[in-house]
Amino acid sequence: MSDKQTVKFGEIAEQIMDRVTPSPEDSGSFIGLEHLRPGYFYVHEWGAEIALKTQAFKIREGDIIFSRRNTYLKRVSVSPIDGICSADAMVIRSRKNSYMLDRYLPHFMQSSVFMEKVISNSAGSLSSRVKWGELSKLEFKLPRIDQQKSTLAALDSLANNERLYFESIQAAKRFLYAIGLRIFDNYFDPREEKRVSLPCGWSASTVKKILTSTPESGFSPVETSKHTGKYVLNLNSLSKVGFRETTLKNITEEHFLKGKVCSTGDLFISRSNTSELVGLVGKYKSSRGVGDTIFPDTMWRLNVDERLIKKDFLMFYLMSPYGRRAIQSIAAGTSGSMKKINKDSFSKLKLPLPPIAVQESIISAFQQSYGVIWHQDDSLIKSVKLRQVIIDREL
Repeated sequence: MSDKQTVKFGEIAEQIMDRVTPSPEDSGSFIGLEHLRPGYFYVHEWGAEIALKTQAFKIREGDIIFSRRNTYLKRVSVSPIDGICSADAMVIRSRKNSYMLDRYLPHFMQSSVFMEKVISNSAGSLSSRVKWGELSKLEFKLPRIDQQKSTLAALDSLANNERLYFESIQAAKRFLYAIGLRIFDNYFDPREEKRVSLPCGWSASTVKKILTSTPESGFSPVETSKHTGKYVLNLNSLSKVGFRETTLKNITEEHFLKGKVCSTGDLFISRSNTSELVGLVGKYKSSRGVGDTIFPDTMWRLNVDERLIKKDFLMFYLMSPYGRRAIQSIAAGTSGSMKKINKDSFSKLKLPLPPIAVQESIISAFQQSYGVIWHQDDSLIKSVKLRQVIIDREL
């Protein structure tokens, strides 16, 4: 006899559709699809950089925000704030029922069982979507209430750890920002009265002069639902703290052969993203080995002449406040949210070029500081994965 009960999703959850027309004051508490990170229990960042022109949904702290668009990305998280969210998301709350504990619902919605069934019932080839009508009718086998209680404490504890790790990482980032302002200065400000002279022994260069070739473009094939052992990087693998391993997209062998394979130590930069994230850089590494992953056309690979500049020095400069400001100054695009950098503008970007010995000292300082963030980030990822294992095992 099965110890699980079969219920429809609409019996345990309800969609909340409280539409609002955003005011300028709402921008600071806006949660968009870009703020939903796959696998993360909470939304950790929010806010819109541009004026919100379309309707949104009102949300309360504790509401579950589920992306109904591109469901294969598995974007569902809990809001830690009162605010508004994108109308491309669903706002979900627990319905009073005898099948599931209220606090168990967000964990359940991040399970493989839930997401795989949602993905298989989504419609659309280019941008798969699911409607509440279909979602509410999906049937799931749920563990008994006493079983839910036995694991909920562990699941909630790991979710709280996620929040603590993230807060620790944010504090370390603020410290690193201050270090970046101390090591580099406003050397290339177009306003002469604001410009600072380069230190003695340093020279000015450009991206074009320190690369051995023009930035290499990637290839973005369509994802396949089958596990093929061949992958393409996700754009979100380039973060504000460098390259981080994220979920890869499965691709066919045919598409893999059209791309360029990533190698350990490759330096990548995002050429297309939001105005806040465009131009992020990172050095590729993989826990699985190499030879099975290509990079997308939203990234460039930078082939650095290390006789002139160390790859890590270039990376840390582009990650610094002044480096980020320089990148964002050349980002352009007609879209209000998505910006791009082109090869011509990027090649003309000015860089400070200290002697190699000075570069190595600066690299060491940044590596120590980033090391704290990378360690905390690794712990965060392990905590997220452990929670996923627990909920999947129970279901």
